[in-house]
Amino acid sequence: MIPRFALLVPVFVTALAATAADVGKADGKLTVSGKAHKLTYAYAIAMTTDSRERFYKVFLTDVALSDKQLGLFPDVFIKKINEGKIHAIRIGIDKSGTLDSTEVYDGQSWPTIKEPNKLDLKTFDGKAIVGRLHLEKPYADVSGEKYQYDVTFSAPVRPETDFLP
Repeated sequence: MIPRFALLVPVFVTALAATAADVGKADGKLTVSGKAHKLTYAYAIAMTTDSRERFYKVFLTDVALSDKQLGLFPDVFIKKINEGKIHAIRIGIDKSGTLDSTEVYDGQSWPTIKEPNKLDLKTFDGKAIVGRLHLEKPYADVSGEKYQYDVTFSAPVRPETDFLP
């Protein structure tokens, strides 16, 4: 006779596998004023702008995020970001694969870095975004914080409707 809990194990494992498949991988680090943070998670969301253009957001983080947390990012994490418990980079990519913006979330300063960013995409097909985001030299914002990052990533693209509260 098979114990009842043994029948639930395959259901539980299948549910975990479905959730894990939605999470991409990041490999690299974000360094802020000499303190390095390893980024290991990647998420990609396909959105539609007000002008009906396709736009993509990619999140590179040091902690796993739920769909609800991604949909409300960074608002649900303001306290944890300010306390230095969560570190992330949010990349905006237009429909042609061109880097639109990069925002860094670390501590009290959340700069948008435009000029020195380099985004090299290997895959950008609406189903997945694979590439590398890096700075050729450290970037200093107006507060005096210095930023440096170099991260490779791969993430399946999901529609924004998956993340709406």
